[in-house]
Amino acid sequence: MPPGRRVLPTRKGYHQRPTFLSNVETFAQLAVLARLGSREFSSTGLTSEPGTQLLTVDGAVQRPGVIETPTGVPLETILQYAGAPVAGPVLIGGYHGQ
Repeated sequence: MPPGRRVLPTRKGYHQRPTFLSNVETFAQLAVLARLGSREFSSTGLTSEPGTQLLTVDGAVQRPGVIETPTGVPLETILQYAGAPVAGPVLIGGYHGQ
C-alpha cells in the first residue's frame, strides 16, 4: 500500500485549490469550445456528446498515431483508416473502453 492518504483533486488540486477538471483532453475540448462557440462546437459529433475525441491507434496497423475524430465514428471506420487487418484482436482502453 502506498503511504499517505489520497486527497481528491476536487478538494485539493492545481495550486492546492479545488480542481474539477484534470484531464488534458477535457482542457483541449474547452479551448475548442471557446474558439468555435457552442453552436459550431455542437455541430460536430453526437447530439448527446458533441465534439471530437482523440484516439491512439498502435500495433499491427499501417498508420499508427493519434487520430482526432468526431464522437460517434464507428470503430470499424477508425481501424480501416489506420490500415488495421480485417480481423484481429482490438484492445479498447480509457473512458469508453471500461
